[in-house]
Amino acid sequence: MNSAWLRLPPLSSLRAFVAVGATGSIRKAGAMLNVDHSAVSRHINCLEAQLGVSLLAPEGRGITLTPDGKLYFERVSKGFEILGDATADIFGSQSKSLTISAPPALAHRVLLPRIPELELLLPDWDVKLTTGEEEGRGEVEGPNTVSITFQSAATISTSIHSERIAHPRILPLASAKASATWPSIKSASDLFQVPLIQQASNGYWIRWFAALGVRELPALRGPNLPNTLLALEAARRGQGVALVNETIAADLIRDGELVVLFETEVRLAGYYLNTPKSIYGRNSALQLRKWIKNIAL
Repeated sequence: MNSAWLRLPPLSSLRAFVAVGATGSIRKAGAMLNVDHSAVSRHINCLEAQLGVSLLAPEGRGITLTPDGKLYFERVSKGFEILGDATADIFGSQSKSLTISAPPALAHRVLLPRIPELELLLPDWDVKLTTGEEEGRGEVEGPNTVSITFQSAATISTSIHSERIAHPRILPLASAKASATWPSIKSASDLFQVPLIQQASNGYWIRWFAALGVRELPALRGPNLPNTLLALEAARRGQGVALVNETIAADLIRDGELVVLFETEVRLAGYYLNTPKSIYGRNSALQLRKWIKNIAL
């Protein structure tokens, strides 16, 4: 570490400058920092005097960053982000709380019944299970939060470790009683003869048929439902064919509540475990990965 940090301007002046750069206004910066706008102006004047350059310039009735100001803002704001992350990590490391965010169907059908097993691995921890989007982008909120998302590839991030934990097939499922009354289903195109349960959120049927080489689709008929949990329930009640990944439906297939109309190897996405790199090596994250491995998604 070099000694340049010893010559830094006052932190209060830097905070004022970053607030102005972020809001584009001295008054808004004052509101953000909960100080009078005149105090922000004084901090900016002191900072410009110490640096020997103009950081702000008038523009109409407002202000704008000068070329030097833009360059300085980009780098200083990143520095504050690093400070903020480091501080959050310190607070997080003192917490005995672990939050798992997962798609609703995975959380309900797969993770929730097995939470007691994780609590045995982390007896002193407060384990929380929350639900996110059906298909996510691998984001995490907070230093002690991990997310399990259904996505096509690992999240690329400097702060998140993203690893695939399952790559399930997408299967056409129906109740045995209902399917016994339908025409024989031997291929993807045969499914056009029966009700197809659609999920507005994922467009699975179009993608799934395309993966099997079926690109010209008639108008699909069947219930249009908002999520996988309702699609599974509708299929179980004989209302049509649900297109669901085998991880979520495994127990329903095993118990005979749903049958696979025909086997395919179509895999549209995978489940990814996204962990903040700041906690990846900690015991809580290690035990979480052990738990997920035991679940055998």
